[in-house]
This record gives sequence, C-alpha cells and structure tokens, in this order.
Amino acid sequence: MKRHLTQFSALPVGARFEFRGRRYEKLALSLARDEDCCGNVFQDQTEVWADLPPPPRVLEPRRQPARPWTEHLCPAPQPAPTRRAPHEHALGTV
Repeated sequence: MKRHLTQFSALPVGARFEFRGRRYEKLALSLARDEDCCGNVFQDQTEVWADLPPPPRVLEPRRQPARPWTEHLCPAPQPAPTRRAPHEHALGTV
C-alpha cells in the first residue's frame, strides 16, 4: 500500500497511519488508537505517514428492467359487500 507524508489534521476519522514506527487509527479530531488499543492524543500539525486509500471502484451502470415494477402489480381485491339487517347500523347491532 502506498503512503504519503501528511498532517494529522488532514486525515479523515478512521484513517490508518504510521508515526514513529507504530501503526495508528484516527478515532476523533485529535485522538488515535495504536495497535495495543491505547488512545493517544495528537496535535494537528504532527506529520504522519498516511496510507493512501485504494482507488474508488467503478460500478457498471444498472440495467433497466424490461418493464416497470408497477406493471407487475395487480389491483387489490375489493372486500365482499355485506348485507345488514334493517335494525343494524355501521357500528354493530342495536
């Protein structure tokens, strides 16, 4: 993996870098964790050897479906009408 010299403040959170022969991972604005999971405070101007991220993966364009998803649906079935006795109303029997 390629490395380049940069300032600690320029690294994004989660970036991995090397400082004085030890490997670190940036956790916050001025905090990094080393290989032993110990937190270390770094000043913004500290120069570190940062790992260059791999080049972004180029995705192929998505293939359009043969027909839109709305054509796969059918209308929802309608409820069967119920017959009510004359003494019933909408909330139940009286």
